[in-house]
Amino acid sequence: MNNTQPTKIDLTLQKYKEDIFEKVNEIKEYINDNDCQILCIDISGLNMIDTTKICVLCSTFHFSKYPTGKITWYVKDETTRNLIKRLKLSNTEVLLVAKKSKYIDFEQSAKRFLRYGY
Repeated sequence: MNNTQPTKIDLTLQKYKEDIFEKVNEIKEYINDNDCQILCIDISGLNMIDTTKICVLCSTFHFSKYPTGKITWYVKDETTRNLIKRLKLSNTEVLLVAKKSKYIDFEQSAKRFLRYGY
């Protein structure tokens, strides 16, 4: 899994309490109001279904304004990344966010158990 640390984020969407389409409208307003042919959006705080909705709707809207533009979406897991990549949105790149975790991932934990014979 290739996690990348975002260098420049234009927008960040976290968990929300209102309707998901209000977030979609926020992104559309940002695209309308700014010259953003290249856009980076972190949606790693959302679930897979909402992430997919936002990617499809906003990437399509961005493409209508900037046919040669590009949106880089930062998502939280490989499953979400693969789901969005299957949609083959031509102006979209989907990357995983490198999250710092307090927990050891499974591979390191499994190696420790094998070494010590638990």
